[in-house]
Amino acid sequence: MARELFYRDGIRAVGVEAIAAAAGTNKMTLYRHFASKDELVAAYLQELAGEGEALWEEAKSRHPGDAEAQLRYLLRRASQFAAESSGRGCALANAAIELAERKHPARKVVEAHKRRQCERLVALVREADTPIPNASPTKCSCSSKARASACRASAPVVPARGCTRSPKACSTPHRRESASRRLDLELVGIERQPRP
Repeated sequence: MARELFYRDGIRAVGVEAIAAAAGTNKMTLYRHFASKDELVAAYLQELAGEGEALWEEAKSRHPGDAEAQLRYLLRRASQFAAESSGRGCALANAAIELAERKHPARKVVEAHKRRQCERLVALVREADTPIPNASPTKCSCSSKARASACRASAPVVPARGCTRSPKACSTPHRRESASRRLDLELVGIERQPRP
């Protein structure tokens, strides 16, 4: 019950009384299981993070040893979620916005999960080795300067327009494109067309 309320109305907007009422119990019973609302929120987000981890495992089991197929599977699932969701987006991202206090136990869950997902995604993109030709450089969407620098430094090398050789074998300057931008383009189904 708390899960639906937190997602629909937002974590801050939902009180313990509303959660207890939706669950058909009372506040005392909730507090027997969770010392505070913050702990309940952390448990809710930990459950969501676990579902995200299960999706990665599902991709691996459906496409063992095929990083590109795993990546496409994950993108299809993310696209399906976006199409089926109520428009509120990722519950973990929403929680990160609502819970600005760095020491909040639920914020720690979100940060650890997002960091792990980012690391896994970058590793999978590298393993898949699927650059998009004719891509223009983009700004990184990482949230901190340090992470943005790391993202730019680790972004895959993309051939310059019209180049079909590998970066090492070509004298044409090559550009970098952030992995997140490449995935964003594929997620929304944008076809990359060569410029005239």
